[in-house]
Amino acid sequence: MRSDSLFDAELELSDQLLLNANANRGQAIKQSMPGPIGEPMRTLTKAFQLPDQTTVLIITAAADRRPGDQEISRFRLAVVGILGMFGAGLLLGIFFQVRYGLKPLYQMEQEIADVREGYSEEIKGSYPKELLSLATELNTLLRHNKEIVVRARTHVGNLAHALKTPISVILNESAGSSSKLSKLVQRQASSMATQVDHHLRRASAATRAQALGSRTPVEKSVTDICRTLNKLFSDKNIKIQSSVSDDLVFRGEKQDLDELLGNVLENACKWTKSLVVVTARLDDDQRLEIIVDDDGVGLNKQERGMVIKRGERLDEATPGSGLGLSIVNDLVGAYGGKLKLEKSPLGGLRVKLDIPAASRKSVL
Repeated sequence: MRSDSLFDAELELSDQLLLNANANRGQAIKQSMPGPIGEPMRTLTKAFQLPDQTTVLIITAAADRRPGDQEISRFRLAVVGILGMFGAGLLLGIFFQVRYGLKPLYQMEQEIADVREGYSEEIKGSYPKELLSLATELNTLLRHNKEIVVRARTHVGNLAHALKTPISVILNESAGSSSKLSKLVQRQASSMATQVDHHLRRASAATRAQALGSRTPVEKSVTDICRTLNKLFSDKNIKIQSSVSDDLVFRGEKQDLDELLGNVLENACKWTKSLVVVTARLDDDQRLEIIVDDDGVGLNKQERGMVIKRGERLDEATPGSGLGLSIVNDLVGAYGGKLKLEKSPLGGLRVKLDIPAASRKSVL
């Protein structure tokens, strides 16, 4: 027998299903199977044995799965959409919480960078009470560091005055006599004055290198020194070419940069034939690289190592103390940089200075 809903079709029940239903009489057996026209159907089959009957009655009810599957699909899409919007909202909330919740920390980071680069002397922004004590302690530390640097400079200056005055007296007194003892004293006192001046200058440079916030435009220093050297060496008809961008800034004291450039350029002018070229740029590590080339006779590898030694001179006929490149090497080292001597493409000596550069001001 079949219901009218089947019309003239029949459900093709498998023998296994009938045997399973007969073996489990009274229990509903669920199964998915294709319908008369191939539609997906869900069936429920039960086997009964009525009282006083020996025949087993098996009843199968079937329903088209498509309407239910469509509802399930719609439900799944709704759940995915809701969970997706909830997840997106959660991520957006986390983003804004981090972005605006940590904004005071980003602001403090920028202000500390401004102090290091010389745009500001202290942290001046307004902060919540959780960060206010940290800003206060940082400002106290900055002021303490500044006081230490000023005190060190003062001590170096006092020491220079205390040492140079007696040495000058010794030199003056020994110059008035032509005895061997006087000449010996004069030579040793002159050597002492040179060494004292060198070490005091080195100590002063090391103190300045530790100071925060010093900024010196490179282009102006190069231009001023080149103009001065053109006048000093006007009799040699030297041509000094410079290629320095006006946005390059040295992270250090002006007098140190002037001393570096002055010693290197003066040395190049002494030994060049007619041309000195100075260039400055940022290298791949965003450090300042200053290169000075000349077209002189140059130096071999052994001589390059000798001229960096303190007081070492390769030509006694040329005026100077022999401390030029040694001072440059010490100054560069005080700023954590490097001095390199190479063969110049012009034929003479190439001097490379690797020193720290001050970064441009960034905006949050």
